[in-house]
Amino acid sequence: LINNELPEIQPKQVNNMSLRTKLLIFSIILALIPLGIAGRSMIKITRDELKSSANDKLIVTVKKVTQEIEDFYKYSWLAPLRLIKKAVESEDLGVNAKLSLLTEGIKNIPDIVALQISVQGVSIPLLVTQDEFSNKLKNLSIDSKEFLKLTSEHLATLKKDGEIYAGDLTYLAEADAWIVTLILGLDQRTFGRSATLSARVNLDRLKKRIENHQSAEKIPIKLVDIKGQHIFAFGMPDLSKNPLVKTVMELLASNIRTIGAQPYQRLSGEKMLGAYGIPSILSMGVIVEKNETDAYQAATEMQYNLIIWIVFGFSVAVVGAVI
Repeated sequence: LINNELPEIQPKQVNNMSLRTKLLIFSIILALIPLGIAGRSMIKITRDELKSSANDKLIVTVKKVTQEIEDFYKYSWLAPLRLIKKAVESEDLGVNAKLSLLTEGIKNIPDIVALQISVQGVSIPLLVTQDEFSNKLKNLSIDSKEFLKLTSEHLATLKKDGEIYAGDLTYLAEADAWIVTLILGLDQRTFGRSATLSARVNLDRLKKRIENHQSAEKIPIKLVDIKGQHIFAFGMPDLSKNPLVKTVMELLASNIRTIGAQPYQRLSGEKMLGAYGIPSILSMGVIVEKNETDAYQAATEMQYNLIIWIVFGFSVAVVGAVI
């Protein structure tokens, strides 16, 4: 037993090495955790900034379109109509001169397709129509005068209070034409009794202007009426179930003119950012919307790249630690 050599005790290098590896990996994980938290915080800040920027862009677009509608109303329709009204009320002009004024006036106002003077107690109004629009309807076998003429009963329904009425949106599917009505009261001294000057306005130029805005901004722009129907869309589809459209319908019903932003979720589950504007006339609302995924595209790419680099860095660090 004395001569027998005791076996040499080898240190547990494998276990010690394994422990070192675990410690290194643990240290790497501890180092990566703050990086992940910091990266996620930066992504959250970026998402908030992108949301704010997207909402601002939507609101700016809504303001432009809303202002466009109001400018059309004030300067392209109402201003020349007031000049015609003033001339019609003038005592210096005779009947023939006033008729010539209406005929010449309608030639120089591209949006107005009919002018009408209606006098209380007179069954047949004085009606002048735009030749271009009348010929378009004639080619479709539509009597332009019957379509554009406003009966005394219809006028009484539309113009109840106030000096000016603007509304009565009408869609003629055969001609793809959208028509609104403007009515101004005339001085009773002109015809010795109550009378009105009305205009039928074609919204084709306004429609094209909004389409140009949509192409330039690259985001959908919709106009809806008080019933939630999509104006300028074929068949006027019903959008009333859309949460943003519901908000606009409530504002129109309450006669509240405002501009705002509202995130919402479609029935399909798609998350959207939206903005709305209510022009001061015509009882219609402007809606602009953008998909959240598109709005947060930059933040999504940042998050994706952060995950890739954390995984890559962790893998390299683990391999290096093992080696």
